[in-house]
Amino acid sequence: MAYKFEAKPYFQPAHFGAWPVEPVLHYGDLTAYYITYTTDKDAVASMLAPGFEPPDVPTVTVWAQYCRDVSFLAGFGYNIVGINFGAVWKGKKETRNGAFSAVLWENDFYPIMYGRDHLGAPKIWGDIPDIQITNKGKSRRFLCSEKGTTLVEGFVSDLKPVPAESLKAMDANSRNGNWFCWKYISNANQKKADLSLPTSLHSQSKLKEAWTATGTHKFHLPKWEEAPLSSHIMAGLSKLKVKEYTGAFVSRGENDLLFGEIDYLE
Repeated sequence: MAYKFEAKPYFQPAHFGAWPVEPVLHYGDLTAYYITYTTDKDAVASMLAPGFEPPDVPTVTVWAQYCRDVSFLAGFGYNIVGINFGAVWKGKKETRNGAFSAVLWENDFYPIMYGRDHLGAPKIWGDIPDIQITNKGKSRRFLCSEKGTTLVEGFVSDLKPVPAESLKAMDANSRNGNWFCWKYISNANQKKADLSLPTSLHSQSKLKEAWTATGTHKFHLPKWEEAPLSSHIMAGLSKLKVKEYTGAFVSRGENDLLFGEIDYLE
């Protein structure tokens, strides 16, 4: 007798039963770097999915996270480099402000699978070493590459501690944020989608320390022969020219990804 699907989460291969997915994915130690700049509104609009618009001041955030003690990885960790656009969802029933996830590179297949299949996050594989500390401990550099070819670099310096009272306010506001994604699964004929819809994800931070900083970035332009997975992505990102860097932010603490509270936008 063939097996039957239950109302539980499944991943490929589904033939061995449902996966033990938790409603809250806990990150016991997460260090993050964010670099934000303003750019051309039309350039951002051309890369936003249907229903999304840039805000009045269009922004791009280049960021990296170093995740350790991750619950769904049995305590193991992984690294991320991502690009967010400031965005406004204008649907039939509601309007929301948040950050639209353009792309994430990760160096572990398990969270890539989790994010793509369930969250709709635009995750692909990348080689992401741990953060590099330079200039006698005064500066930080993160990077992502594909098959030895550099894709993205971020540079952070002039770190200044954030007061403890401000950390509490950031934690209180974190759950209300919207991290927008677009869940897209192509049809086998490659002419249409089996699934194509917007999602919004939420998280709850517990910051232990944070710093304001100065930051810059660099988008590289590899050829397809050098980076067959990411070259077209980098060609698109290179159109997002810097008008002004508006600041950088570094944080360390814990974070809960509220896996059981994904919103499907309307």
